[in-house]
Amino acid sequence: MLLILLPRLAYRRALLSGAAAAHWPRTAAIHRGLAPPQRVGLPGLALMLRYMAWSRALYQALRESGMDPQAAGQIVRDVNWSIFRPGIGVAFRISRLRGIEPLPRVRLVTDLLFALLFTRPFRRRPVADGENVSFEVTSCPLADYFRAQGLPQLTHHAACSLDFLMARDWGVALSRERTIAGGHPLCDFRFHPH
Repeated sequence: MLLILLPRLAYRRALLSGAAAAHWPRTAAIHRGLAPPQRVGLPGLALMLRYMAWSRALYQALRESGMDPQAAGQIVRDVNWSIFRPGIGVAFRISRLRGIEPLPRVRLVTDLLFALLFTRPFRRRPVADGENVSFEVTSCPLADYFRAQGLPQLTHHAACSLDFLMARDWGVALSRERTIAGGHPLCDFRFHPH
């Protein structure tokens, strides 16, 4: 799990263990040529942006090989999920100490994620929604990064789609109709029972 603190090693390991292993050398070469992401926020966000740079390099390597955008995006998603899933899973299992009901645990873990990884300039505001865990993200540095790279559509594959996989693993559903990456002014999150 500590491997997550070393993006190059984590990305290499995840990529080499999957169907796109042959693309590692080109991904690494592209990444070497990228300007490092601008340092913003706390170390957790800086770490996330380093992973987004690896996602951009992998996507470019896959596209250069002739892969269509959707298939390349799916591989980026799968690689990122294989990296982040173990840590998110451990956090959710530890949240069991708080009780067995999933939604209070979802609230605890999402609060933790926004305290450690999705820090300023991310902005999140709660939405009163009865028993559900609902909030809106009004500023997303990950979407800003991919937009600056000329790849706004990659945000969905590298980051946004992981939220639905996370909800599935937590035993809840996620409804989200709008995203900043999709051109809206906010991302509307609503975690709710199936």
